Amino acid sequence: MEKYNIKDPALEYMAKSIHGANIPEDIDIPPESAGLRALAHGFHYLIDDHKKMELEFPM
Repeated sequence: MEKYNIKDPALEYMAKSIHGANIPEDIDIPPESAGLRALAHGFHYLIDDHKKMELEFPM
């Protein structure tokens, strides 16, 4: 976002959500981050990496 100077509010919010899912200290900013993290960890326990990525990408 910063590198390419992207200022779209929807993409900024999505970037914050993804950042929060990856950085435990920021998991509550915004609250959707916890859901994204839970999805990723849940898939980890169910299936192999290739199938996991196939199912996660649409999300």
